[in-house]
Amino acid sequence: MKKNFFGKKTLVLLVFAIFFAISCGGKHPAVKNFEKEMSILQSGDIEKMPNVKSNEEFKKLNEDTFETLKNGYKKITYKVNKVETNKNIAKINVTMKSPDLTNLVQDALQKIMSTSPNEMVGKSQEELNKMGEKIMVDLIKEKLSSSNAKYREKTFDVIYKKDGSEWTIDPTENSEFFDMTTFGMLSTK
Repeated sequence: MKKNFFGKKTLVLLVFAIFFAISCGGKHPAVKNFEKEMSILQSGDIEKMPNVKSNEEFKKLNEDTFETLKNGYKKITYKVNKVETNKNIAKINVTMKSPDLTNLVQDALQKIMSTSPNEMVGKSQEELNKMGEKIMVDLIKEKLSSSNAKYREKTFDVIYKKDGSEWTIDPTENSEFFDMTTFGMLSTK
């Protein structure tokens, strides 16, 4: 008789433990949003990212530049380490690894400066801009496809704020995240 009673207690405790694990095991909505956006970014389907289609800088990219950047986005990896929430703010601690293109602007400037003046004489500003863009794209392709491609890895917090019922990334509080997802190209360090 005692064995049967002990078995029922164990079964009840096990059922409670399972319900507790299921109820606590769900991801925070901000983490779900972050993972969804990272999945879109890693797929290279950048047009699906929120606010990308309306972004004026994005619209200026030519197809070759766009395709080159998509290949870089596919190489980004990340791991969510923990999440802390305080009312309408969520801090998602992540470790992210992305291609390292931190010296790209300097490399492009050196390449442009080494271009023969004869190649630039008589060209319109638009032609010079296209020439500079081609140099940038070629450098990005070269660095991403190199067998010695460099990567950066950082651990940092991604800040999400609740706006109504939606959790959105805070555009002013995520400089490390934006630095990693732009491969450090805009870094001033």
